[in-house]
Amino acid sequence: MHDEANVSYYNWASGQPNNYRGDERCVIAEDFSQWAWHDYLCTETFFIVCEMPN
Repeated sequence: MHDEANVSYYNWASGQPNNYRGDERCVIAEDFSQWAWHDYLCTETFFIVCEMPN
């Protein structure tokens, strides 16, 4: 979260986050059967998910 808020839901894929390239600070949902998360480079462009206030 950009504002360092506490997050109550996580869905990391097995072995993630792993910072494989040394600078993976963003998240993608790569396993669409389970919407599992992977850390990824922030220089890539993908669809986004927005945080909504309560």
